[in-house]
Amino acid sequence: PIPGWKVFELAFYTDLACRGDAVQGEAISSAEDAALGDQFSGHKNPLKAFDGDTLSFWEAHCRVGPTGPVCGSGEAWLGLDLNGVGRKIQCIRIMQSGLRLQQVTSVALAAWTGGAFEMQNEFNGLGGDTWNRRPMPPDTMWRVAYGQRSSTVCLGMEERGWHRSWGVSE
Repeated sequence: PIPGWKVFELAFYTDLACRGDAVQGEAISSAEDAALGDQFSGHKNPLKAFDGDTLSFWEAHCRVGPTGPVCGSGEAWLGLDLNGVGRKIQCIRIMQSGLRLQQVTSVALAAWTGGAFEMQNEFNGLGGDTWNRRPMPPDTMWRVAYGQRSSTVCLGMEERGWHRSWGVSE
């Protein structure tokens, strides 16, 4: 569970690599109150996640728990109503808050089957404060991670008078 979920932008694509134009439709969401709404809609205005403006955002309406608001898995959702035109979504792009307490690490992509939403895919490894595209083909994302720090001191460190990040020396 998280205390909130804030999405700055979301886009759906029929192309597996998110190429071409994003799918258009009417923005819909699970949010119930109008705290972030404007005079035209309310419901925390899901349109703000589809407006192309990375400064505006949609925020989930999380239920109030004993320690404050909380959203459990599957409770908060954001999407598009395609007005009866069926499309097979293959790829998503999402930009969510950079604050860990306002972001999710995975999302489930679900499609309306005529009677209920049915999960089509799950995308993991999401972060915040930048665009995330899923799915990502193999070998298209790389990272380095902190492994360990050496306990031995580099020669000449005392004379230098400053610490070098990661113990790098020329």
